Amino acid sequence: MKRFKFDAYSLFGLILAVAGMASCKETVYEVSIPETNIMLLAPENNSYFDLNEISSYTFQWNAGGKDDDYVILFSPDSNLLKDPIHNAWDVIEAGNVTSYTLNADDWDRYLATWGMKTGTEAVFYWAVKPQTADYSLSPAASEIRRISVKRLISKLSFPNDRFLISLSYENPDSTCRFQWESDGTSDNLLVFSASPQFAENNTVSFPAGINSCTLSHSQLQTIIGQLKIDPYRKNSIYWNVRNSSTRKLLSPASATLLLEGMFIFIDKRGNEEITYRVTRLTYSDGEEVIWLADNLRATNYPDATPIESENLLWAANSSGTTEFSPEEQFAFGGHYAFAIRHKVAPTGWHIPTKEEFQKLFREASLAQGGYNVLKDPVFYKNGIIPANGHVNDWKLNLVASGRYLEWNTSLYLEAGGKYVVFHYADPSTDDGGTVGPDNKTIMHDGGDQLWYPPYSKWAPIRVIFGD
Repeated sequence: MKRFKFDAYSLFGLILAVAGMASCKETVYEVSIPETNIMLLAPENNSYFDLNEISSYTFQWNAGGKDDDYVILFSPDSNLLKDPIHNAWDVIEAGNVTSYTLNADDWDRYLATWGMKTGTEAVFYWAVKPQTADYSLSPAASEIRRISVKRLISKLSFPNDRFLISLSYENPDSTCRFQWESDGTSDNLLVFSASPQFAENNTVSFPAGINSCTLSHSQLQTIIGQLKIDPYRKNSIYWNVRNSSTRKLLSPASATLLLEGMFIFIDKRGNEEITYRVTRLTYSDGEEVIWLADNLRATNYPDATPIESENLLWAANSSGTTEFSPEEQFAFGGHYAFAIRHKVAPTGWHIPTKEEFQKLFREASLAQGGYNVLKDPVFYKNGIIPANGHVNDWKLNLVASGRYLEWNTSLYLEAGGKYVVFHYADPSTDDGGTVGPDNKTIMHDGGDQLWYPPYSKWAPIRVIFGD
């Protein structure tokens, strides 16, 4: 960082004319300017590169005699390169040099991660900074140059680059066809990777034909698990064709597939494997939350140990006269003892806090259709207001499944009525004096009120994705 002094007679005559009339006294201004002492040499401003016509290019700069490690910054917006926030631009770590050679293949891979389609042109801006832990030094505008780049033309013909596939849990046998320009080789693999580098220890492969391969949604879903990418977000993954013998990739430019996984969660606990529905909600403040869209039904702990019989009850166990169909039992799920609520939550998920439940119902009250957007159309039964419509718009499938009291194992509140009851993570005695000291559940009655009924030892469980 350099500090420069300017006197008022040499700094903008207009300022002197307006502000200096009252006095001839010299005023000294001290101005701090972020300064890197780096002069960019090549490429020239407004240079154009067609990666199909070059094998590499060398970026060069003058470091002003300093001996530092450097990074090259790229951004589609020149103003972002002045922003000290690291995620405003992309970085190539060049090291202790004043030039860096980027071959066309590597350059094309960067362009793929920046969202460019194969064979298209785009404008980028570049600059160079000394490397720091947080890349925080912001360059002056004169240190930023503009370049235009055309990506490599791909030999992968279908689906189009950056094609979006939303996988369907309801139709897992739906298919997607992949096609490419044949080089006459039949011993091929269709390969997918979470990065455009296609490191062989981080790819998923399927046997492929001479110029095409068809995969089902179920097969594409396996890619998400094997590449360990976020199952409930839109992911950018890369695909290409690899020769099984030579291990070479067919196309110099890999294609990008935007893959949105099935909204399901498969909970494996030893020999027990249960598939649950999942829903993604976006609240009015922009927060995104992934909720399990079914009541928990596990009979094992996550370590595969069976849950003790005294810690798990089912709606079918209610005394005497009330029996429930298998479909109702499935929807109601298990009623778990309060003491094990955290122990039974699936790995990678958590029991919602009272605040998280409050926000869910508050947001639902603002939606078109009101609380109907939360309710299962079959198993909520008495709690739906038909005139409001929009039943289960949020695909959360809430059901009225009741609770069991501490002193007996009779189902309290008619299951299938109008009350949703759940354990929550942080029971408190501070609920405005409306409950006793042993409240262990949160209850919604289909109106604007949330209740915290006491003495509820066993209740259903819902969970939120994330620890």
